[in-house]
Amino acid sequence: MENFKIDVDSDGIALITFDVPGRSMNTITASVIRDLYALVEKIKTDEAIKGAVFASGKESGFCAGADLGEMNERGVAADAKQPKTEDEKLKAQFERGFGLNKVYRELETCGKPVAVAIEGLALGGGLELCLACHYRVAADNPKIKLGLPESKVGLLPGAGGTQRLPRLIGVQNAAMMILQGQDKSPQEAKGLGFVNEVVAPGKTIEAAKAWIKTKPSAVAPWDVKGYKVKDGPYTPGGAMASVGGNAMVSKQTNLNYPAQRNILSCIFEGVQVPIDSRAADTYGAQVYATSEPYILDGLEFGFDTRSRVFAEQIYRAQAARYDHSGILTAVSEGHLDQPPNFAYATVWGNGVPWAVLTDTGDRVDRLRTLSTKAAFAWDALLGTPYTARLAAEAVTLNNPKGGWIEGRYEADGKPNGTETANTNGIILETLRYRAFGPILGRHGGP
Repeated sequence: MENFKIDVDSDGIALITFDVPGRSMNTITASVIRDLYALVEKIKTDEAIKGAVFASGKESGFCAGADLGEMNERGVAADAKQPKTEDEKLKAQFERGFGLNKVYRELETCGKPVAVAIEGLALGGGLELCLACHYRVAADNPKIKLGLPESKVGLLPGAGGTQRLPRLIGVQNAAMMILQGQDKSPQEAKGLGFVNEVVAPGKTIEAAKAWIKTKPSAVAPWDVKGYKVKDGPYTPGGAMASVGGNAMVSKQTNLNYPAQRNILSCIFEGVQVPIDSRAADTYGAQVYATSEPYILDGLEFGFDTRSRVFAEQIYRAQAARYDHSGILTAVSEGHLDQPPNFAYATVWGNGVPWAVLTDTGDRVDRLRTLSTKAAFAWDALLGTPYTARLAAEAVTLNNPKGGWIEGRYEADGKPNGTETANTNGIILETLRYRAFGPILGRHGGP
């Protein structure tokens, strides 16, 4: 590894020194991201390593964040093939943008305790690395700056800062800090709750190792069953922050600064969704986010406040894909009239947007289908101009001698001619919902 040095002591604690060669300050470069993947893999798999402590090899600070000059090349090898199709371009853009976020999550869920010793500034992606560690020790120096300043240059924290910071210090505190790009001193950070311990300068590594020797839990608070954000949107304080924050940003920016609006969206929508650790490569379980569970919840029980939020997020992703690409999108699980005969067309599957997966996780994206049942159901449940377009397309997918077919293949426009009880049953439920509302209702009856 070019940017990190690992020394494992007699207690099995790996001291990981972050030191980008040839630079006066550590920054997040494409090379750093590639090294982080190798580093996390070593922490996970090396039995000699019982825990890890990150520290900086530079006197200037821990890490100043992303190298803005390299942002378009983030995490991409020099010999990477150029994408050709629209799907390949979207996937490449996603992987470039999500690469750092993904490796931080892998660090957070590596199964071994990880601490960070902060002797100097940690900003942007540098602080996000600290937030992905299980324990943060900072030197007692008021000149040290800890913050997420991306909004000052028209960007947003893209490596988990909008999710971890609100869960550590609360939505209101995090929103103010991120929206304004505020810096905090170590003592202020400890008071807010995103630094665990403040010690004398030069003692941070010692303190971090001492914490690991206590054999602490290697699980982030938000991965503990039953965790709730203390001032999430369904609490009185969180509701006020949501409404007031939107009004404040609109007033102060005159809607000319999209970064602030998107930061608010990331915070208030993100904290409503549990952080999911069920990675297929870790647990052997495939992770599918499709329309069908949300559609059935609405048709059969009727949405409550919380379930509507989840359903609308799944729906809005599909509408946004249409806005971006012009491709009508209504994806769900369903049968196919060719091998592998059944697939999950996802909004998000095994960490990949718009993946079409078999039950064993194999990718069959060429068989993505505009789902007839999803198109009709979304229109019945939400009734937007976009769902009306979906329904108008789905109307043509009827076999007069049989029933409604599964849908239309996106790649070539040909019909996916399979007729199933599942699809036709959901369409009948949709008709029933239009006439009478949810079949069961939230209390078990019509």
